Amino acid sequence: MRVPFIVACLFLAAPASALDVADMPTWSAEAHVVRAGTSRDTVLVFERTGPGVWKVKADCQVTDTTTRKWRSHKAVGEARMRDGFVVGQLEGLGRVVVAADRLSIDDARCASGPVVLGTGD
Repeated sequence: MRVPFIVACLFLAAPASALDVADMPTWSAEAHVVRAGTSRDTVLVFERTGPGVWKVKADCQVTDTTTRKWRSHKAVGEARMRDGFVVGQLEGLGRVVVAADRLSIDDARCASGPVVLGTGD
Protein backbone atom coordinates (compact mmCIF):
# COMPACT_ATOMS: atom_id res chain seq x y z
CA MET A 1 0.00 0.00 0.00
CA ARG A 2 2.90 2.38 0.66
CA VAL A 3 4.54 1.94 -2.76
CA PRO A 4 1.66 3.46 -4.81
CA PHE A 5 1.50 6.39 -2.38
CA ILE A 6 5.26 7.01 -2.63
CA VAL A 7 5.21 6.77 -6.43
CA ALA A 8 2.30 9.21 -6.59
CA CYS A 9 4.16 11.69 -4.36
CA LEU A 10 7.31 11.50 -6.49
CA PHE A 11 5.33 11.90 -9.70
CA LEU A 12 3.62 15.02 -8.39
CA ALA A 13 6.78 16.54 -6.87
CA ALA A 14 9.01 16.23 -9.95
CA PRO A 15 7.20 18.77 -12.15
CA ALA A 16 6.91 21.27 -9.30
CA SER A 17 10.68 21.35 -8.76
CA ALA A 18 11.35 21.73 -12.48
CA LEU A 19 9.14 24.82 -12.49
CA ASP A 20 11.37 26.61 -9.96
CA VAL A 21 14.46 26.61 -12.16
CA ALA A 22 12.43 27.19 -15.32
CA ASP A 23 11.42 30.64 -14.02
CA MET A 24 15.00 31.85 -14.57
CA PRO A 25 15.94 33.58 -17.88
CA THR A 26 18.88 31.17 -18.36
CA TRP A 27 19.26 27.75 -16.77
CA SER A 28 20.91 24.40 -17.44
CA ALA A 29 20.28 20.68 -17.11
CA GLU A 30 23.11 18.12 -17.02
CA ALA A 31 23.31 14.34 -16.91
CA HIS A 32 26.25 11.91 -16.65
CA VAL A 33 26.06 8.14 -17.16
CA VAL A 34 28.82 5.49 -17.37
CA ARG A 35 27.95 2.04 -18.77
CA ALA A 36 30.08 -0.74 -20.24
CA GLY A 37 33.25 1.36 -20.43
CA THR A 38 31.57 4.35 -22.10
CA SER A 39 30.90 7.67 -20.42
CA ARG A 40 28.06 9.82 -21.73
CA ASP A 41 27.58 13.45 -20.74
CA THR A 42 24.79 15.83 -21.70
CA VAL A 43 24.65 19.57 -21.05
CA LEU A 44 21.56 21.54 -22.05
CA VAL A 45 21.46 25.35 -21.72
CA PHE A 46 18.06 27.02 -21.87
CA GLU A 47 17.59 30.71 -22.78
CA ARG A 48 14.08 32.14 -22.40
CA THR A 49 12.58 33.48 -25.65
CA GLY A 50 9.01 33.93 -24.36
CA PRO A 51 6.63 32.80 -21.64
CA GLY A 52 7.23 29.06 -21.22
CA VAL A 53 9.47 28.90 -24.32
CA TRP A 54 13.26 28.47 -24.49
CA LYS A 55 16.01 28.20 -27.08
CA VAL A 56 18.01 25.09 -26.16
CA LYS A 57 21.69 24.46 -26.89
CA ALA A 58 22.79 20.86 -26.37
CA ASP A 59 26.24 19.33 -26.10
CA CYS A 60 26.51 15.55 -25.78
CA GLN A 61 29.88 13.86 -25.34
CA VAL A 62 30.73 10.16 -25.58
CA THR A 63 34.06 9.05 -24.06
CA ASP A 64 35.66 5.59 -24.16
CA THR A 65 36.92 5.25 -20.58
CA THR A 66 39.83 2.97 -21.52
CA THR A 67 41.28 4.91 -24.47
CA ARG A 68 40.01 8.37 -23.38
CA LYS A 69 38.93 9.04 -27.00
CA TRP A 70 35.85 11.20 -27.14
CA ARG A 71 33.38 12.58 -29.62
CA SER A 72 31.09 15.58 -29.16
CA HIS A 73 27.64 16.09 -30.70
CA LYS A 74 25.94 19.50 -30.64
CA ALA A 75 22.43 20.62 -31.48
CA VAL A 76 20.06 23.54 -31.11
CA GLY A 77 16.32 23.48 -30.73
CA GLU A 78 13.30 24.81 -28.90
CA ALA A 79 11.59 23.68 -25.71
CA ARG A 80 8.26 24.46 -24.08
CA MET A 81 6.69 23.91 -20.69
CA ARG A 82 4.08 21.13 -20.90
CA ASP A 83 2.20 19.75 -17.91
CA GLY A 84 4.98 20.81 -15.55
CA PHE A 85 7.78 19.27 -17.64
CA VAL A 86 10.08 20.95 -20.15
CA VAL A 87 9.75 19.20 -23.52
CA GLY A 88 11.76 20.09 -26.61
CA GLN A 89 13.00 19.01 -30.01
CA LEU A 90 16.71 19.24 -30.85
CA GLU A 91 17.75 19.18 -34.49
CA GLY A 92 19.88 16.05 -34.95
CA LEU A 93 19.44 14.71 -31.40
CA GLY A 94 15.68 14.27 -31.13
CA ARG A 95 13.21 14.85 -28.35
CA VAL A 96 14.30 15.93 -24.86
CA VAL A 97 12.29 15.95 -21.62
CA VAL A 98 13.48 17.56 -18.37
CA ALA A 99 11.83 16.88 -15.02
CA ALA A 100 13.12 17.80 -11.58
CA ASP A 101 14.95 14.51 -11.16
CA ARG A 102 15.49 13.15 -14.68
CA LEU A 103 16.68 14.16 -18.13
CA SER A 104 15.59 12.00 -21.07
CA ILE A 105 16.84 12.41 -24.61
CA ASP A 106 16.19 10.25 -27.68
CA ASP A 107 19.75 10.05 -29.00
CA ALA A 108 21.82 7.18 -27.54
CA ARG A 109 24.99 9.29 -27.83
CA CYS A 110 23.65 11.47 -25.03
CA ALA A 111 23.17 10.74 -21.33
CA SER A 112 19.66 10.11 -20.06
CA GLY A 113 19.37 9.78 -16.32
CA PRO A 114 19.47 11.71 -13.08
CA VAL A 115 19.63 15.43 -13.79
CA VAL A 116 21.47 18.31 -12.15
CA LEU A 117 19.68 21.62 -12.67
CA GLY A 118 21.75 24.80 -12.64
CA THR A 119 21.88 28.48 -13.50
CA GLY A 120 23.37 28.07 -16.98
CA ASP A 121 26.68 29.71 -16.04
